[in-house]
Amino acid sequence: MADGAVLTRGAGVKLVLTTACARFLEVSEGVLTLIGVFVGAGLTMLTTVGLELVRIRRDDNSRWMDQRLEAFAGYIAASKHVVTLARRIQRAVDWEAVDEVRLQELADAELERSMAAEKVVLLTKSQEVLDGLSTVNQAAWLLEKPSRLRERLDRDVYEQHVQGWHAAINSFHLAARLELGIDTTAGGEQESAVEGIGDDPPGSNGLAR
Repeated sequence: MADGAVLTRGAGVKLVLTTACARFLEVSEGVLTLIGVFVGAGLTMLTTVGLELVRIRRDDNSRWMDQRLEAFAGYIAASKHVVTLARRIQRAVDWEAVDEVRLQELADAELERSMAAEKVVLLTKSQEVLDGLSTVNQAAWLLEKPSRLRERLDRDVYEQHVQGWHAAINSFHLAARLELGIDTTAGGEQESAVEGIGDDPPGSNGLAR
């Protein structure tokens, strides 16, 4: 009788343990499933956020590059305009033909060049671009200053300044292309910065052009 009670009690304990283990495994499986769901959702969210951040950085970088391209091109165009006007004044046979309108046009062009230069300074991250800009400014001023003062440059000095201008603007081109990630080996040799600027010495053929 006592042995039967012990067996019955042992079977009951075994049944309770088995049931408890089964419940534990069931709960554990549910918890693990929930953990898996949370981990998967978290990884998906992190991946999505990461990809979105990459896209935002790429778009932001593209916008800055577009602005730099616009600034570089604007500065080059403004600098060429100044030198072209200075060249025309130096080519005047008669200084009387260089009226205040011409001088004011040159002064206005210089103001535009200065504003374009400031935009480059604000946007560029390249020291080479800044150095190139400074060199272009100096080269342009060597041609602009005497023209604004109606001072005729000696032919040799004029041609020396012209060559310096060509070298400066081409160096700026190279630095700008490097910052923009443009292949600097493409396109061959740089074209003349200002049409015909080295072909006509001071006082050669007036202001007709």
